[in-house]
Amino acid sequence: MKKEFNFNESVNQASTLENYNLFSGDKPLKNALKANHGDWLNNKLETYGEILGKAETIELGNLANTFTPVLKTHDKYGNRIDAVEFHSAYHELMTLGIGNECHSLPWTNSKKGAYAARAALMYLRHQTDEGTSCPITMTFAVIPSLKIDESIAKEWLPRILSSEYDARFIPYFDKK
Repeated sequence: MKKEFNFNESVNQASTLENYNLFSGDKPLKNALKANHGDWLNNKLETYGEILGKAETIELGNLANTFTPVLKTHDKYGNRIDAVEFHSAYHELMTLGIGNECHSLPWTNSKKGAYAARAALMYLRHQTDEGTSCPITMTFAVIPSLKIDESIAKEWLPRILSSEYDARFIPYFDKK
């Protein structure tokens, strides 16, 4: 008996890539970390890679990039607010990135290979989400400029180097 072809069935597609550890099987990344003295972070990268490879985290990346930030210039009463509203997935990804020191590792850890270790953190997160990579990268990149002026550094560095993300729309001096 001949099998009938089902036009609604996809038979030539790869299965969904999810629920896997982005770090554990990446031998080139592990070799690069070892060669550049960043393999002291392997345990953290193992944990981070597992979180980033979960279907739920991958979906956060999809949601954060589907529901892009929206500028709200005025509240419902016409008062000027200039607030940017983000989807909750964006905040979850920022919490994950900041909590894992993607924005700060070489500035808070003087171990040899800290820049390579941070690059690995970013490489893993890029596989799940790119939308939140800009603010994390810019936060990392601004540190040398802030250090030029001691008074600015004293005020800003503790906040910027914190591994606690604060999503609240409040004045900067009230943030963690």
